[in-house]
Amino acid sequence: MNQKSSTGMEANLFAMLVYIISIILIFIPYVCFVSWLFPLLVVILIEKQSVFVKRHAAQIMAICIVSAAIQIIFEIIAFAIASTNPFSAFSGISFLSVLSIIIQLLLVALGVYGAVKAYRNEDYSAPIIGILGDSIGNGLIK
Repeated sequence: MNQKSSTGMEANLFAMLVYIISIILIFIPYVCFVSWLFPLLVVILIEKQSVFVKRHAAQIMAICIVSAAIQIIFEIIAFAIASTNPFSAFSGISFLSVLSIIIQLLLVALGVYGAVKAYRNEDYSAPIIGILGDSIGNGLIK
């Protein structure tokens, strides 16, 4: 299955590249909140031919959306903890930080696994989050 994307690259390589760029964007401060825009641009503007690339872009978009939502929620909780009693809040914020890092690493692992599946020309739906990715993909892929 050596299908080409509309960029001229092999579809599997371009899908893997979308995963890798999106994973990198997740780790950039403040950019992480909008990291889902890159796969969205791939689906809407860049990729015109390959449904394979669009489906994989939708999966990493779902992972980026969940990652951003978790970061926002944890920052709100950390702010609430710190504003109640700034001197005793350190342990609560530390716990949230560790929990956030663990969840983000799990999301990155899902993205890396998706990149490997894309490289192997295999379809992929991330566990639990894949439902969101499938619904995004079905809505955007025509």
